[in-house]
Amino acid sequence: MKRIKRLSLILIILFVFILGGCNCKPNKPDNGENENLPEGTVALDFYSLNDFHGAMFNDGKGAPGFGAISHYLKSLNQEKSVILSAGDMFQGTALSSMTRGKVAVEAMNEAGFVAMALGNHEFDWGEEHIVRYVDKDLENGEADFAFLGANIKDLRTGELASFVEPYTIVERSGVKIGIIGVIGLGLESSISKNFVENFMFTSELEAIKLYAPILRGEHGCEIIVVSAHTDTSAINEAIASLTGDQRVDLVFNGHTHRYYASEERRTGDVPLAIVQSGDNGRYLGKIQVIYDKDKKKVTDISAENIKTSNFTKEDQKILDLYQNYQEIIALSEEVLGQTQTDVYRDEATTWAVNVLQKAAGTDFATINSGGIRASAFPIRANTDVLYDNIFRMMPFENTVIITKLTGSQIKAIQGFNPMAIRSGLEYDTLVDDQLYTIATIDYLFYKDYTLQNGIDTIHTGDLFRDYLVAAVKQSVLENGYWAL
Repeated sequence: MKRIKRLSLILIILFVFILGGCNCKPNKPDNGENENLPEGTVALDFYSLNDFHGAMFNDGKGAPGFGAISHYLKSLNQEKSVILSAGDMFQGTALSSMTRGKVAVEAMNEAGFVAMALGNHEFDWGEEHIVRYVDKDLENGEADFAFLGANIKDLRTGELASFVEPYTIVERSGVKIGIIGVIGLGLESSISKNFVENFMFTSELEAIKLYAPILRGEHGCEIIVVSAHTDTSAINEAIASLTGDQRVDLVFNGHTHRYYASEERRTGDVPLAIVQSGDNGRYLGKIQVIYDKDKKKVTDISAENIKTSNFTKEDQKILDLYQNYQEIIALSEEVLGQTQTDVYRDEATTWAVNVLQKAAGTDFATINSGGIRASAFPIRANTDVLYDNIFRMMPFENTVIITKLTGSQIKAIQGFNPMAIRSGLEYDTLVDDQLYTIATIDYLFYKDYTLQNGIDTIHTGDLFRDYLVAAVKQSVLENGYWAL
């Protein structure tokens, strides 16, 4: 009997010990505190948003809006946290795009971002709308964080573009941190030619190899971070292979909207941590670095993505900021009608090119497959279709161009897709020497010399997006709902 009582007592004590040892903090920020670290060692937390695309408000599909993200970021231990962006932050929604990113810049200032690597979509409105945020003119908006682009070359000067820095330096818990920003080699091709013709994006790897030693040698940086608006296994593997003063400790990727937190193994060394966090702020990337100040080296590293739909509280200062943009918000929330069925990207793309052909009154119409954005979908049946829904579908300021081409010229257009045209004629019935009218958007027109060789070309100046909005309204007028 005594043995049973003794055993019961031991079990009770063990149960209490287990409960007491459970350190569960659901949905609570890790403030970089780690009581188990050896003396002279510090835990530093790095956070990153990529491809946010102006998703300022909760979209009901997992993106909580900037107010919720800012509240979380402000709750962190600022002495041990570094907040970054891997680009494409501004363009994508009516509010952010119509302010040319100003509302996003102001929100990022408030949330405490220290740097952003420019993405390709930061160029979508031209150089002037990048320069305005670093020109020290407070009237047109000013970023309190660095615009980074270590491989953005200005072809007019042969130097780094004037609106970017190759790197920035911050200090946390007495540790000096160098942050290099790069954009993907060749991503100029994803930008309207007239907005990027003066710039070249050179090798990301060569830029990193150039500036990492400068940060370590001249500036005494102990940790090197790369914020890269690019995502290929080749570039990440190449970064992982760098050693000595060129060594990089962690990488935040962007551009492809992928979601991962991974490591590139290094022989006899701590792995290179690599994170990309989807799009629209659905995830927040985090990499924690354990740094030994005495040995002056990273001793451990871990990477994760934090699901932001769990962020339920909002930053009141961000909500107050939106009050300055009520006119644009009201426009973005204009109800155009409803749809009776779920709308997905593929059918919306077909509908959009049909709208272009009909509105332009041409034989054919073509748009690029990426022009209708995936993040806008699905649009659910029997819900209000807002102006912002159409804006998210077509966030680019693409204008309509009409030209005349022969049948043989149309067939010769590189990458021309017969599924992306609408006409009473079948593609295979085109007569080589017969002229046809074709409507397209300026992004495609300036990328293809065959289109530019058309005759009787008309630059309408009409926004393609306006055609789509008008088509939804007309469909609602005729049918009582948006019929695709």
